[in-house]
Amino acid sequence: MAKKLKFLNLAHCGYLEKTDFLSAFKNLKFLNLNYCSRLQQIDSSIGGMKALLRLDLSYCKSLMKLPKEIGELKALEQLLLEQTPKLSALPESIGSLQNLEILNIAESGIEELPDGIGRLKKLRELHAFYCKNLKGEMPESMGSLENLEILDISETGIEELPRGIGGLRKLRELRAESCENLKGERRESMCNLSSLELLDFHGCMELQSLPDLPSSLTCLRITCQSRKLPSLSHLTSLKELEVSYCRFLECIQELPSTLLKNSECSQPTGVEESELPQSLNTPFKLEDLAVKFCESIEILDVSQLIHLRELSVDGCGNLLEVRGLDKLKYLESLTVECCNSVERLELPKLEGLKVVNVKYCENLVEIQGLDCLENLSICRCASIERLDLPKSR
Repeated sequence: MAKKLKFLNLAHCGYLEKTDFLSAFKNLKFLNLNYCSRLQQIDSSIGGMKALLRLDLSYCKSLMKLPKEIGELKALEQLLLEQTPKLSALPESIGSLQNLEILNIAESGIEELPDGIGRLKKLRELHAFYCKNLKGEMPESMGSLENLEILDISETGIEELPRGIGGLRKLRELRAESCENLKGERRESMCNLSSLELLDFHGCMELQSLPDLPSSLTCLRITCQSRKLPSLSHLTSLKELEVSYCRFLECIQELPSTLLKNSECSQPTGVEESELPQSLNTPFKLEDLAVKFCESIEILDVSQLIHLRELSVDGCGNLLEVRGLDKLKYLESLTVECCNSVERLELPKLEGLKVVNVKYCENLVEIQGLDCLENLSICRCASIERLDLPKSR
């Protein structure tokens, strides 16, 4: 049986402590050892499993070490090490896994990535989110991962993106949410990342500046301490934009001038409207816009965002008015929350607008234009006096 066995599932074997028995399974292709809570290390005999395609060691809470022989698994395509908090290092031999496509070390105890990781020429996905011990800089060799499509380093201690990141031509998603130590001082251009669709820097409170961005982006989430963002005028495919906690932002360059006026996110510097760029020649394709905790915005004019479907404004304490809603014929959902300076909301009679949520707007007195709504929620708006509700027929 040992010679014929292709699939072995030993998940949730809570008393399994050793794997020396694996030497008998030379032809195994799939080995599942996840949730083996007492398993501390993998026997070196695993190197003899030349046909192994998938090795799952996720949620092995006691796993402390991988043998160097793991680099002999030349056929291995997936190595899953999620939720292994005692595993502090990967063997340098991991760079010999020439067919590895997916490496998941999320929520592990890994402290650094080995330089050999740059030799994983077929690697498509690297998941390292919530690796709290992963700090400093990423290996320069990562710039050689020519087939990498997904890189997730969210909630790690990483301080800089890898050198040569501009060479990752197939990268589709770069997630670095809540990387509190990420500074971005190197500012290496990302313009050549022609496949990049999602870039997430939300919650990166130390990020000093953004690199130049590729036109392929469809989703961009930003927290940045720069006074200016790079030009966004060429992002003609952008559908979702979130700008949050940008304390020093003076203006968003080369967006329609009607998008954000007086948009100093918490340090007003008196930027004149004449300093803002003119509207783009082509309509902006944004479908989802979120403006959060930009405390000094006074007027938000969205009249140029004619494709917008969802608009959320949250924590903008000095916002007085949202203009241009009547131009948004595709708008389906509007949320206004914690905007204490707003006194009136004039909603357009748009047939597509079905959902309106208004919360914690303490000085809101009146809402007009509620004719077509299917879902209306008004919560903790203590000053509300009048609702312009449609008359029953």
